[in-house]
Amino acid sequence: RGLDEKGTVILMIDSKMDPATAKLMLRGQSDPLYSEFYLTYPMLVNMMRVEGANVEDLIMRSYRQFQSEKQIPALEDKVRRLEEEMQEIVIDDEHLVESYSGILEQYARLLAARRDMIMQPANREPRER
Repeated sequence: RGLDEKGTVILMIDSKMDPATAKLMLRGQSDPLYSEFYLTYPMLVNMMRVEGANVEDLIMRSYRQFQSEKQIPALEDKVRRLEEEMQEIVIDDEHLVESYSGILEQYARLLAARRDMIMQPANREPRER
């Protein structure tokens, strides 16, 4: 799989189209094409009924798989760059930040426990009728 070097496009323009819009359509960048192929359970069952059909081959030859695999090198580079940036970060008084983070987590747990206690039927105010 790869990109086609050339293709044919038929563009029908009427007199109502703005020249700037037509120029953008002709010289602008095309929208990326993303596959919406999803392998579903019924598709798998039908494939298993066909003699000689290979489900793994179907997945590997799909355009969606091709697009996913094509993105891997760029994503790995991004992960590497972000890890390098993370190693360069220096936090002054890191122990204070850790302490503050722990206090925030404890506060969130206490709020959740308080909410749970309030919501118990035994702790609700009785309704007047």
